[in-house]
Amino acid sequence: MHALRERLRRGRAQEAPAGGAAIELQGIRKRYEGAQVLESVDLTVQRGEFVCLLGPSGCGKTTTLNVIAGFVEPDSGTMLLDGRRMDGTPPHRRHLGMVFQRYTLFPHMTMFDNVAFGLRIRRVPRAEIQERVEESLALVGLSGLGRRYASELSGGQQQRAALARALVVKPSVLLYDEPLSSLDALLRREMQVELRRIHEEQGLTSIYVTHDQEEALVMSDRIVVLHDGRIEQDAPPEAVYRRPRTRFVAEFLGDCNILTAVVVQSERGAIRAEIAPGWTVTVGGVDVPPAPGSLVTLGIREEHVGIEPVAAEASVGTVRNVIYRGSSWRYYVGLHTGEIRATHVAGAAAIAAGEAVALTTRPEHWFVLES
Repeated sequence: MHALRERLRRGRAQEAPAGGAAIELQGIRKRYEGAQVLESVDLTVQRGEFVCLLGPSGCGKTTTLNVIAGFVEPDSGTMLLDGRRMDGTPPHRRHLGMVFQRYTLFPHMTMFDNVAFGLRIRRVPRAEIQERVEESLALVGLSGLGRRYASELSGGQQQRAALARALVVKPSVLLYDEPLSSLDALLRREMQVELRRIHEEQGLTSIYVTHDQEEALVMSDRIVVLHDGRIEQDAPPEAVYRRPRTRFVAEFLGDCNILTAVVVQSERGAIRAEIAPGWTVTVGGVDVPPAPGSLVTLGIREEHVGIEPVAAEASVGTVRNVIYRGSSWRYYVGLHTGEIRATHVAGAAAIAAGEAVALTTRPEHWFVLES
């Protein structure tokens, strides 16, 4: 098995130049029936990266993928593959692999013939087809199932067959269009790990479209968050989660509190800000601290808000509601100026609704959001 995988990996490495940018999008714009779908999108994907395009329905992520694949021609801008302009180049001449949301397997063909289809179109010799198809099926864990038809396979096996079909042509870049969205939660998590493993073992360059935040965090080297046809943030998963740049990113990726505060003290790299009467917090990692008296929009993840019952005179708020979520408790705390949520691992008895509480935070867990 290892020898088969290594042979596939070497074959792909010989066809693709080492290092550098695999995909470059420069000023890509696209309109459909008067609606702006992509607005000046600039994106570079380095060879060997696993990049997730993340965002809600209609944000432009699938259109971006289709521009790369050649299925959609942009109104303006340039797409480069390994430094070569692809303007007007049809999909079959871009040497890209595509795994779709639906498996799109031919029901009248065996798994072997489904996987071999792209090689036969390319007029690859029969002996080579036999070897490469067997290698691809082995790579995705489908050895010995080549004679079965799609109806005889589970959903997870069909998705693996679709992946083998994309891998067998040794693409320079592998594109995924929400390939796991039709699978159940358990199988989806298993396939996330499997796709990431294959990416690393084969030295692939992968671009993956999803609306699932956890999927993007688990699988990617970089997350590109899109909203209304624009890139809101492009950064490694931990940076996007811990230091979201805009309110949209903060709220779309994970459970986040967004609060307005007044700056009471400003110094190099940090500020002190009053969120509610009697509750002032320190915010670290501020590149350009705003002046005292300024209004700022602050964010903090729910799991980073400490909560403990105290006497009423020492409190900053009162618990309005408590929700049990299986692995955690979520507390809704009423402040003089609004509400904040805190999520804590289940185990200890929950603080009851109506109790006065104090809240604790650490400077590195707060972040300032752009206006």
